[in-house]
Amino acid sequence: MSNPSTKDYPNKVLETFSFYYKLKFLLASSRVSFSNKCLRPITIYQKIYTVSFLLLFTYSYSNIHQLVSEFYKDRNRNMYLCSVGAAGIHYFAFIFNMIHVRFFNNQANVNFCVELEEIDRSMNIDKFDDLNSILRIFNNITAGLLLMTLICLASITFLDDSFLTTITGVTVTTTEVTCVIELSYYSNLVVFFAIRIRFVNSIIANYYNKSMEDNFYSFYGKNKVRTIAAKNHEFNTCDTDIYLTKIMHGFAEFQKLYQFQFFVLCAKTVVGIIIYFQIVLIGIKADLCGYFEVICIIAFVASNVYVLSYICLGCQIFLDDIAETRQLCIFTLGADNYGPLRRKASMMIKILDTDPPKFSVYGMFNIEARFLLKMFHITTMLMVAQLQFVFLG
Repeated sequence: MSNPSTKDYPNKVLETFSFYYKLKFLLASSRVSFSNKCLRPITIYQKIYTVSFLLLFTYSYSNIHQLVSEFYKDRNRNMYLCSVGAAGIHYFAFIFNMIHVRFFNNQANVNFCVELEEIDRSMNIDKFDDLNSILRIFNNITAGLLLMTLICLASITFLDDSFLTTITGVTVTTTEVTCVIELSYYSNLVVFFAIRIRFVNSIIANYYNKSMEDNFYSFYGKNKVRTIAAKNHEFNTCDTDIYLTKIMHGFAEFQKLYQFQFFVLCAKTVVGIIIYFQIVLIGIKADLCGYFEVICIIAFVASNVYVLSYICLGCQIFLDDIAETRQLCIFTLGADNYGPLRRKASMMIKILDTDPPKFSVYGMFNIEARFLLKMFHITTMLMVAQLQFVFLG
């Protein structure tokens, strides 16, 4: 395979995420350059474009700090500190995200995109658009809604008479939606891997005519995937063990490249909720927080919680499908006492046992459905402590 850094590389998989790439190109946050159905590394001009974005929003946040200082410092110092902390959370999350996606792992990002295409080629599904059609529609709808959210929230801020509210709303909304679009793209990549695992499961289930039940939170119906797999794939002729190996390797690379963004998201969500809750408490008590500010706070917190929930849900679907892969392989071992199918199933179980799939963020915590409950427990515990300080202090 030729070096993707020296020539254009057509990538059909990324066409599924083309709307995301157009948005990220405008917001200077794409990891690779994807245009005219060709994949290229980030150019020096795109990096300069990103630096100009960073400088522009750094200047905007410095103005926010100055305005917050003039408005709150003499009225209520605690409100001033919390407001500066909230703006700092958004600013540093934005800066860290932009620097990481644009200036780190440039070649690895290109290689990862090429690997996504190689997964579909090895599974012989690159010529069929059925698997990606619904995901492409969902990507376009999600990215379009996020773009509309950016436009609507930025427009609403102009309705307020306060210049502080306007400049804060436009700046924070743009940086926040930039991060949310990036994270929404990552969550859809998790769905991409889950659909490929589900495709492997369908090949095995079709061979034995074994039923597969959809979970209530399944994104892509198993019956639809089984119908697609039945057209051109048979378990006795397909190298499902090789398919699984490539999918697992691709998911491991995905974890290495994107775990930093998930760490920033989790840290920003927890710290942001605590700071915003304190702002609401102080604002209501000192009559410094109106309904407009409360609505904006709810919108920003809800966006982060939504993305985090979608990511955890996607990872849980992936893990559930992996568990089903193991069950189908065990069924194959019981159904075939010898032969290539038994060897294939044994190899697949060995692959799963050697490196059990999980999305670990720097070994500190795993992204799964239960992680939402853990975060909810931490934030509610801290919020109760804040209420005690306010009403019992």
